[in-house]
Amino acid sequence: MRLLLSLLSIIFAMSFAEAQPTEISPTEAERLETLFAEANTLSGPYISINGRAKLTPDIDKLTTALSIYDEILGKAPGHWPSYFMAGKIYQATGNAEASYDAFMRAYHLNAGNHDVVNETSIMALEVDNLASAKSITEVGLLAFPDSLALRARLALVELLLGDLDNAKSSANSALQLAPEDAVTHTLLTIIEEVQSGERSQPHSIQDLY
Repeated sequence: MRLLLSLLSIIFAMSFAEAQPTEISPTEAERLETLFAEANTLSGPYISINGRAKLTPDIDKLTTALSIYDEILGKAPGHWPSYFMAGKIYQATGNAEASYDAFMRAYHLNAGNHDVVNETSIMALEVDNLASAKSITEVGLLAFPDSLALRARLALVELLLGDLDNAKSSANSALQLAPEDAVTHTLLTIIEEVQSGERSQPHSIQDLY
């Protein structure tokens, strides 16, 4: 938790100078930085950069955090970390459409950040936007070719699109990065079962449950 908040503070410091309009004074910039830290303190226990947090969301705290991120974005609309954090809050509270929208805004501002690419592609799948998920993942792999998460996700997207040969190839590529990864092994088994006719063709991640 403390590490997460420290990382978010670093992210803010790195991005805020580029995101803020020139008319924001140093004093106002410092105030917004303080607000961002406050919002992260409120939301941090209920989110996770990699996967879902285990704590039950505190709706009051998360609503307050969202209002703070909105205030920051009103002053600095290019501040992608605020969109990212809003996306994580919506993700944690089960609002997939709002989460996807927030992550897409972060993605358009900073498509070179692995966490942004990863979370945006996850939520594209959650809202059944397979074309978006495929595009984001493929572009992401150009920048992060050794990302197990993105390579396995591409295999999943290709499976859902019925592109089974490429799905199998992508899954095997993911296993080259992490030969013991149980999730990717399971995905490869599903792909092979669909190819053999043992399993019907899935069209969304809900079909895999």
